[in-house]
Amino acid sequence: MLRVNINSSRHLESKMVLPMPDKNKKKIDIDYYFFTPNKLNVNARNISREAMLRKFVAHGRFASPQLTLRELINDDNSISPLNVLTYYSEDILHNIPSEQAFIHEAQSLTTCMNHLCKTLLQRFKVLCEEEEDKEEMEGVIAKWTASTPKLIRKVRRVLEITEKNLPENNLMVTAMLWADESLSNAVEATSLDMYLMSQKFLGKDSKTRPLLMDLVKNENEYRQKRNYPTSNQNSENSSYRRSTLKKWSQSVLYLNPFVSKSPERVSFAIAGFAAAIAMTFAAVMAIFANKWFIENSLPYLLLIITTYAFKDRIKEGLRALILKIMPRWISDQVAYLRNPATGKNICKSKSKLTFTTPDKVPEKITASREDYKNPFRSMLPP
Repeated sequence: MLRVNINSSRHLESKMVLPMPDKNKKKIDIDYYFFTPNKLNVNARNISREAMLRKFVAHGRFASPQLTLRELINDDNSISPLNVLTYYSEDILHNIPSEQAFIHEAQSLTTCMNHLCKTLLQRFKVLCEEEEDKEEMEGVIAKWTASTPKLIRKVRRVLEITEKNLPENNLMVTAMLWADESLSNAVEATSLDMYLMSQKFLGKDSKTRPLLMDLVKNENEYRQKRNYPTSNQNSENSSYRRSTLKKWSQSVLYLNPFVSKSPERVSFAIAGFAAAIAMTFAAVMAIFANKWFIENSLPYLLLIITTYAFKDRIKEGLRALILKIMPRWISDQVAYLRNPATGKNICKSKSKLTFTTPDKVPEKITASREDYKNPFRSMLPP
């Protein structure tokens, strides 16, 4: 799935979801065609390849963890970040875990819960729009109000242990505080949204709707007790805080890009090869000059001067020729996307840049530009 977002007049984002193969490596080629107006004169003569390549950056991230609420609180689920945090906290006196690993699990738990709440609300909205299956709506609310308190208790048990056994300014304590605050926000917001959406269809006779409001009140009181920002005190500060917590939790999903220097090294090697060929030509001509002419004579000097003039032209011409042919075999830019938690490379991104002309653009691309259904047709340059 490929999606293009226009973030600003200078920032175009192309998003693509790719599956991770279990065993064998998988290679995917994507061709992007960028058309610019003629008056901008974007071509190989006016802009260098290096300057153009700096405008393209590849980033990667994992998809949000897709665990259900039951899987999160299941004590036998070894991949649940909540169970991993519980294990770390129970053994914290004898074996203090790595800060990076502990914070990674706290962020994973928060991201997983945020994604779960978003998915739940989407499903609940569909149920409300259908206005038929009220029993299923009651069942969704009942499962949510029964499982969420269990999750909250387990999270706050881990927080209690870390606060009790670690210094106040310890990063693991801070991570659990942020995770606790983020989960509290998510539970309150989700419960309140479900309460409001179901008001029209379930009404006052519902046995489960009051449980949603109880969750909202409990979390609001808990955050006030913890001095967490709440919308009751200052909605602007509360919104900013939620945005900060969301960025913190989702940072665990992003991969660190490391640009490889191999294309640069290949370019240096090619420049050295071209210089060696040119120097070989100059050395051979110097040998012939010594053989044919008297040293320091006029013909001798003319041949040496001409040789060195041609040597520079040969070096530059050969280097330009090889660099022009090289992109067919070697990438202009190579970046490794590394998992910050494990330090291992997850995938590799290769980029090749080519300045082309309209007559060399494939017919399929030209036809899509002329498609009357294209909403950007009026904006496309000729």
